[in-house]
Amino acid sequence: MPDTISAEAMAESTAETLGALLRKPDVRDAVVHHGSSDQVWTTVVAAGWGEVLLAEPHGGLGLDVDVLGAVLTVAGRFLVPGPVLPHTVVLPLIANAAEDTARKIVTDPSNVRARIAFADVAAANHADDRAPVLDEGSLRGTVRLVRDGGDADRFVVVAQRGSELALVLVPATAPGVTVDRQEGLDVAARYATLHFDDVSELSVLVPAATGLVNRIRDTWRLMLACRLAGASRHLLDAAVAYAKERRQFGKPIGSFQAVQHLLADMAADVLALEALCADTVEAVTARPERLPLEAAVAKAAAARTARSVGEGALQVHGGIAFTREHDVHRWFLSALSMQGEYGDEADLAASVGRLLLGGGEAPWS
Repeated sequence: MPDTISAEAMAESTAETLGALLRKPDVRDAVVHHGSSDQVWTTVVAAGWGEVLLAEPHGGLGLDVDVLGAVLTVAGRFLVPGPVLPHTVVLPLIANAAEDTARKIVTDPSNVRARIAFADVAAANHADDRAPVLDEGSLRGTVRLVRDGGDADRFVVVAQRGSELALVLVPATAPGVTVDRQEGLDVAARYATLHFDDVSELSVLVPAATGLVNRIRDTWRLMLACRLAGASRHLLDAAVAYAKERRQFGKPIGSFQAVQHLLADMAADVLALEALCADTVEAVTARPERLPLEAAVAKAAAARTARSVGEGALQVHGGIAFTREHDVHRWFLSALSMQGEYGDEADLAASVGRLLLGGGEAPWS
């Protein structure tokens, strides 16, 4: 299929470019110590990741989630920093669904190049949180733990507008916006809690967007699964390489049966997750109506697998992997940070069960 070929080609090209870039000492230092890299972000924008889901009439490639899933798997393998998901999922889906004025805003080159964070209370998975309120052109409320919110130029905010959800674009420098930066587990992301105090400098992108917001959340959840599959692959490869090199009692530790069993279990889990993600993006491409269920299943499996494989990689490496600068430590913490985003495996498994048994809609719908 053309899309499948495009997915492989784009993923291969992306892997080559990012691999060479992230091996540079200055780029690695920026990611490890600052959680971002201008060079990496410029490369991501230039590679056209944000154009994959964007419809052709609006200047995009008009492809589907199978292609984007392949790209996001590569992003997980290389722990790519920056607001990748807002630019590859949120902005294209808004542009595809919005009216002309809003579409021009989100596809404007200044917004494509900017760092845009997605401020959605549902991402943090706290049941008591309520979306900021948009009333008479003014935005009020708080969104906690916004991924990439710490160095964002603009925010796409999910706001309550009467009985509907709306999507609003807010500059980070707008009067009434307060950005409280937070330390997070993921060294490749800059978190923040955002406070909106009667913010009126904003653009309403989609005034009645409940259906679109749910689609964004489900697509984001599926792409998180792909990122976690890529991260799991990196952790497995790192553990295998270390087991071949590290010697004890005059032998590589990979020759010990206990290590071999551990690596075999990790490999089985990673292969199963990669197959699940590949099958899921194909299923969703063929039957888009299955996105909520399929995305929930994939994300639940990915969260569980990434944590398990990360713990195995730590065991293989021993104490050296617990230092913050070590790759295994950074990839594992990144995987843990994504575990609860839009639902951890326990929440999603319960929701999937209710959906399959016909017990009502998922809580994110």
